[in-house]
Amino acid sequence: MKKVEELDAARVVSMLAVIAIHVTAPYIGADSDFLLGGMNLAYIINQAARFAVPLFVLLSGASLGLGKALPAGQFYRRRAVKLGIPYVCWTVVYTLWEHQSLASGALARRFLLGQAAPHLYFVIIIFQLYLLYPLLRRWMERSAAWCLLGAFLITYGVEKLIVVQRAGFSVMPGFLRPYLWQLFPTWIFYFVLGMAATRENLARLQQFAARHRAVIAAAAVVFTGLYVLESKATGDIEAIKSPLNVHVPLVLLAVFALWPPLAAWLKWLRPVTAFLARHSMTVYFGHVWILSMLRDRPEFVGMRGMLLLLLEVTVLAIPLAWCVDTVVGAVGSVLHRREKAAVS
Repeated sequence: MKKVEELDAARVVSMLAVIAIHVTAPYIGADSDFLLGGMNLAYIINQAARFAVPLFVLLSGASLGLGKALPAGQFYRRRAVKLGIPYVCWTVVYTLWEHQSLASGALARRFLLGQAAPHLYFVIIIFQLYLLYPLLRRWMERSAAWCLLGAFLITYGVEKLIVVQRAGFSVMPGFLRPYLWQLFPTWIFYFVLGMAATRENLARLQQFAARHRAVIAAAAVVFTGLYVLESKATGDIEAIKSPLNVHVPLVLLAVFALWPPLAAWLKWLRPVTAFLARHSMTVYFGHVWILSMLRDRPEFVGMRGMLLLLLEVTVLAIPLAWCVDTVVGAVGSVLHRREKAAVS
C-alpha cells in the first residue's frame, strides 16, 4: 500500500515541534533584548509549536484508520509490543538517569501516569485511546459524523471544564486536576479525526489543499500568530484549550498544501522526511535525555544559547534514535528467525 507522504511530513513537523517545546520551556520567562508584544523568542516558539502533541495523537489515529481492522486481542498485542516495550525501557532509562525513587509506590505511579519524564504522558494518553479504539472503530463504521461530533464534545467539554476550574469555580476536586489525562480521554477528538482519514478522504484533502495552497498557508500563519497572542492574553500556555481544535487541523492542512511543491523543489526532502518519520517515535522518547545532558552548560544562556541548544538536541537525538532502532530491529530479526526455526 502506497504511503501518504504528507502524513510522514506532518509526523516530522510534530517531532521537531515537540523538541522545540521542551527546549524553549525554561526560557519563556527569561530576559531578552528582543521582545514582541512583551513576548521573548522562546515564548513565541513554545506557543507556536503547541500543536505538536495533539497532532501526534491525530496521526496515531490516522495510522489506524488507514490500516486493516484487527481482532481486539491481536490489536492490543501488537500495540503493546510496538509502544509498550519502548515505553517501559525509556521509563527505566529516565528513572535511573534522574536518580528517581525506586520505591514500589513511586515506580507504580511513574509507569501508570507517565511521570518518569515530562513527555511520557503522551504514551499514557495513546494507551488510553488504544483501549477505546475497537469501540470507536465500530462507532465510526456505523456513523462517522456522530462519532466525530461525540469525540469533539468530549474534548471541548474537558477544555471548558478546565477554564471554569481556573476561574475559581470548584467543579472538580483539586487532587484530580493533575490526573485528568489519565482519568478522561481528553484528546479523543484528535484521535477520532485521524481515524476518519481514509484513503478517499485523504485524496479529497490533497485535492482541496492543491487548489488553495496560498490561502491555506496564509491562514495557518495568521492563526498561529493569533494563537500565540491568545496564550499571552490569557496566560494559558498549556495544550488543553479550544483554539487548538482549529490550530491542529489547520497545521495538518498546511502540510498537505505545502508538501508537494516543497518535495518537487527540494529533491533531498522526500528521502530525508521518510527517514525522520521512521525514527520519529524514538526521537520523541530520547530527545529529553539528550536535553538533560546539555541544558546546564554555560554556552546555552540567553536566546542565542537556546537556539544553539535546540539545534544540538535535534542533531544528536536523530542519530541516537537511528542507533536504538537499528539495534532493536537487529535483535527482533534474530528472535524472529529463531522462532521460525523452532516452528519448522
